[in-house]
Amino acid sequence: MFLKAKRFDLVLRSTPLLQMKVVVKRMRIERPQMTLRRDRTGQWNFLAPGIRSAESDSAIGDPLGLVMLIEETALTEGVVTVIDEFRPDGLRTLELTDLDVAVMTQTQGLPMDIRIAGKIPTGLGASSLSVTGTVTRAAGLPDATQPPALQFQGALELLHVDLRQMMDFFGSRPIPDQVHGAANLQSHIRLVPGVSGYDMVLSDMKAAVENLSIAGQASLSGIMTRQSTFALTVSATPVSLDELLSRFPAQWLPPQLQSLLTEREIKGIVEVVMATVTGSTTP
Repeated sequence: MFLKAKRFDLVLRSTPLLQMKVVVKRMRIERPQMTLRRDRTGQWNFLAPGIRSAESDSAIGDPLGLVMLIEETALTEGVVTVIDEFRPDGLRTLELTDLDVAVMTQTQGLPMDIRIAGKIPTGLGASSLSVTGTVTRAAGLPDATQPPALQFQGALELLHVDLRQMMDFFGSRPIPDQVHGAANLQSHIRLVPGVSGYDMVLSDMKAAVENLSIAGQASLSGIMTRQSTFALTVSATPVSLDELLSRFPAQWLPPQLQSLLTEREIKGIVEVVMATVTGSTTP
């Protein structure tokens, strides 16, 4: 089951009822429980298969389409469990609790103003998540046989994020022992349709891991596809080489640099004025 809830309330407009029409003004869902699952074939359970008929305006089976028909939607005390069976090196699970979501739509469904807040239980306590922004129609010619292409722009804040937990869910296994601790992240976020899947851009990004502060921007292309690509351009405050290597595994460095650090016992302070990293992920 994709969604279940303890309580479900609807507020209808009275005037359209006289015309035998149902117009929902407000929807409130208390303590919803949602499971987002990607199976071994790479298919997500919330992405409806097939193509919507151009003659059909029904939002049944399309949760986002349903929300776009309602002026105010609120979810309180929700729990979302993300299960990923697609990765060859093991099952991944991530849970979001205490989820509060507020959505305000315009008469035509767009734009939508969204506020999301929640917590991610971790071995270090709990991480907090906050997202605010607006959903609009993406640029490009509309396709009558497909749901409208949407884009999101807003602000993202993550506090006390367990680095090891995030690496375990998004990265490859095994995870080096040096990956540990908590981080804070603030950024502008933009999510837009890409050539394949969706692309995410983080700009004006600021992150802190204890004594290390990082600023810059990042992008991830092909979200929810078989192979995503990423790019990261950052600068960082000065930090001792010993502390840097205690958090970021030496095996992530080029082999020649690893040998140089070991053979010559290099110590000192490292400051990243600007660095760019690009690469790809495979399932």
